[in-house]
Amino acid sequence: MAKSNWHGIGGWGTIDDPTGVLTGKVLVGSSGVSATNEDYLSTYLNTSTAWAKDHYSVQIEYAWPSNTALFTAGNLSLMARTHTFTSSSAGLNSAKYGYFGGFDNSDASFKIVRRIDDVDLTIAASSISSDATSVGSKHTMEFRCYGTTQVTLQLLIDEEVVINTGDTTAERLVTGQPGMHIESGTTYIDNFTTYEYTATGESPALWAPGDFTGTLAAWWRADAANVTTVSVDGKDRVSAWTDNTAYSNDLSQAVPGSRPEYISNAVNSLPAIEFDGLASFLTAIDSTSLDLNSTGLSVLWVAKNDAWASPGSVAPLRSGIVWKGDSYEASIYDNGGVNDECLQYRWGTGGSDKETSSDNATSLGTFQLQGIVTNKDSTVTAQKFGFWRNGSQYGNFTTAPVGADNADALYMGIGSSTTRFEGRIAEVILVRGELSIPDRQKFEGYLAWRYGLQGLLQPTHPYKSQAPTV
Repeated sequence: MAKSNWHGIGGWGTIDDPTGVLTGKVLVGSSGVSATNEDYLSTYLNTSTAWAKDHYSVQIEYAWPSNTALFTAGNLSLMARTHTFTSSSAGLNSAKYGYFGGFDNSDASFKIVRRIDDVDLTIAASSISSDATSVGSKHTMEFRCYGTTQVTLQLLIDEEVVINTGDTTAERLVTGQPGMHIESGTTYIDNFTTYEYTATGESPALWAPGDFTGTLAAWWRADAANVTTVSVDGKDRVSAWTDNTAYSNDLSQAVPGSRPEYISNAVNSLPAIEFDGLASFLTAIDSTSLDLNSTGLSVLWVAKNDAWASPGSVAPLRSGIVWKGDSYEASIYDNGGVNDECLQYRWGTGGSDKETSSDNATSLGTFQLQGIVTNKDSTVTAQKFGFWRNGSQYGNFTTAPVGADNADALYMGIGSSTTRFEGRIAEVILVRGELSIPDRQKFEGYLAWRYGLQGLLQPTHPYKSQAPTV
């Protein structure tokens, strides 16, 4: 457990787990006898985004080595809605306000405490169980805090509710950051996690592309596909792939020998469409909703490229994802050198105009989250336009408009010069317009968590630790 995103006032460090029941590096939460040490989460875990949630739970795993005496007067608590940080007598910043939920060995009790202007008041308590403080065992502690008119406060030890109370007083706290509190001893802590709730204690609805306030030109998702099984080689062959937007830009393939295969369990127990790099591709008939010259475009996809399937064997090799004639093309590209696997965006006559990402924007054999945001106005904005792989930028655009609108069909799995894609595509989202940074990150978070790719997101991505919610 890395100690990051905290105010940093606790002075706690990380060491290899000495308990034998936690995992890897653990946090050493420690304070002297009759002393108190606290720390507060200033941003969302693994990001630089300031904490701004009001309804949430905080959870940790904790343990002590079996050969170590438990701190007999120790107090371990999780904190919620802490705010107004001022200097303490020790010269550190501490919260003047907050809720605490945990156990206090000095009087053998579980407690929920409210702090108002540096004064702590116990608002609920129950007798402590010996299991909660047994050494040589891994325990979990969770502190839930949600609601405004009535603040619901729940303390769980090893997934069992030990205190369930509410605060309806005028002093109730309605906003603030989570944290941890240690008194009179040392505890080893792992997997500090926060979970968002609604004001009524429910998990919020997950954000999906249908919640996007802009305009989707098309949204193809394999598990929403209209799949027809063709008895050719004993595998499902895709004759149509339904668009999930109101524009009905459905993909289809009338020729059985050119149909890609439907793979039912391709990535994170979800399906994908497999293209053979030789003959298979899908098309959507032309529509004004696919004409993006005036708006620019953004396209994101989850795919696994298995081989470079461009005609011939000499680099550069290119595999088309989506292509609409001279208007636009998004493809995966290998320039033939070491680590030269890139993304490429093309437009203009025969795809003659192009922008190419930096190296290592793609690789063979693994599912990846990738995307392109065009730059039709030729303005340079850091972290907005360019190429993206797993939430990290691989090159900016100095100019990258959409070519002239045309009457061409849109193709998937093939690009200009018949550059074929060999691999599996799980989802493709085509957006009318150039995504803002927060919107792009929402799409990335949605795709990453849906397909089990969140571990590939960069540590500072806002949805590294939790999927986007409505």
